Amino acid sequence: MTSTEAQPEGERPRRLQPFASFRYRNYRWLWAANVCFALVDASLRFSFVWLFIETLDRGPTFIGLSLALFSLPGLLVTLPAGVWADRKDRRLLLITSHVAVALALLLTVVLGLTESELVLLPTFLAGIGLAIGAPVRAALVPALVPANRLMNGNAVNALGLALGAVAGPAVAGVAINQWGVEGSFVVLAAFMGLGALFLVPLRVPPRESLPSTPESEGTRSGMWGAIGEGFGFIFSGTTVVGSLFLLLLVTALASPWLALNYVNLLNSVDTDAGMARALLGLMGAASLASLFVIASIARLRNAGGWYAAMVGAGALLTVAISSSSSVGVTALLMVPYGLVGGISGIVFLTLVQSATPITLMGRVMAMQSLVLALGAAVGGLAAAVDTEAMRHEAGVIAAGVVVVVAAVAVVVRNPGLRRMPSHPEEPVAPPAEPDSG
Repeated sequence: MTSTEAQPEGERPRRLQPFASFRYRNYRWLWAANVCFALVDASLRFSFVWLFIETLDRGPTFIGLSLALFSLPGLLVTLPAGVWADRKDRRLLLITSHVAVALALLLTVVLGLTESELVLLPTFLAGIGLAIGAPVRAALVPALVPANRLMNGNAVNALGLALGAVAGPAVAGVAINQWGVEGSFVVLAAFMGLGALFLVPLRVPPRESLPSTPESEGTRSGMWGAIGEGFGFIFSGTTVVGSLFLLLLVTALASPWLALNYVNLLNSVDTDAGMARALLGLMGAASLASLFVIASIARLRNAGGWYAAMVGAGALLTVAISSSSSVGVTALLMVPYGLVGGISGIVFLTLVQSATPITLMGRVMAMQSLVLALGAAVGGLAAAVDTEAMRHEAGVIAAGVVVVVAAVAVVVRNPGLRRMPSHPEEPVAPPAEPDSG
């Protein structure tokens, strides 16, 4: 049996199919592994910050530098990982990623490093493990669902990642209360190991080009040549992918000033921490709802234009929220902010994947991870240098203006991007699942 589990794509579609990608067996295994990854990733960020504050009694500068260190492997390892994702066994790479993170956490416990600054070493090693898997996770979705399910596959995958991210700090908090920081690291290592077990039955189809994109002509040998091939595709001037990445870079670099947290809300609306967390919870609920919305849309026309519009709207909403002094107004703004944030990321990923040959998918997804890691590193360093400056209203407004101008410039100069749909109209055969029968 060479097709996925068999629900014919030619059947008359139902009105709403938000979980259509779950009909593909191998996608379900990847989804389950990704939930474990997201849970551990979010838990680690919570656990390390808690450790630095409560155990090591460190301040914002040390925490900012440590979070930058946690993001550093994303700048160093991601591009080679993208090459490996295009040329090596993708399932084995993901299993390696999970095992590496689990071993780094267990090493921290065995060596008793949680009582000193040496804990930064396993922090760095865990970051390497996460960076190895980042481009592979995103590159596998187009290989496991047909092109006309790509937006749905990305949305459902993002929903799983969001669920893991929400559960992560809660799991870490309970584990720390019960068994201390070291015990929490053992629990997180077990979750990472569980994710590796989910990947064992995963069967990835052979690398074949997406029906909507031609295979790239020729390949370069060597690591640097392969990385250069990925850069060449993105910035060749013959694809809209370069414009999408330019806008992503601008938003990533501006994100430290546009990120919302309860400290910003405490300062702007003059409320208590509980109300600030409730406002952020409202935003998170709207973001989750947006994933159900985008997963239920069969095809999005002019998706490129919608993406640029949502990026600009998100920046303007951030400025408005930061300038608001009313809890009621802030609550009203949080809902569209969460909706825009959830949808824009899925549309970006789908547009890039639908325009990328499958043999370059890992490297292009690595570029996305690199840009996001760069934004995280800039945020950590900026917080270490001057935390108060990042919360200043003038900085937020300036960052918002830069993002809006970039979004407008991209769509004005690229009419092809503005009209680009989420996937081609012609029917698409589902990918092969070698062992599904």
